[in-house]
Amino acid sequence: MWRWIWLIGWSVLIVGSGYQVIVGAERFVWLQWGLVACAFVLYSWTLRVWLSKRQDTAVLYKGTFAPFAVAYLVPPIIYLPWWQWALTLFVVFCIYGAFVADGRFQDWLKQHDPASS
Repeated sequence: MWRWIWLIGWSVLIVGSGYQVIVGAERFVWLQWGLVACAFVLYSWTLRVWLSKRQDTAVLYKGTFAPFAVAYLVPPIIYLPWWQWALTLFVVFCIYGAFVADGRFQDWLKQHDPASS
């Protein structure tokens, strides 16, 4: 269950980020579409690689974090003002601190998630 919550959560963030960029495209349209396409390719490749592996959920969280974070951060680089981009970066750091970094959640996940056994 935690595996799907992780994947669906990142999917919503990445698709929402790309949608926001595509809808708000006013200048550098070709570059914005290119960045969104690159982000979706990275996201799709990460899903293909990690869904085919039968590893525990804690390893999935750690292994997919960097590609998903890049796919989430890349599209708004040109579109958003600096303070909104900084806020997006802050959200990524919060996700890392809460779910990916070694600590309480990773320990709990290793003990309680059946896929992590």
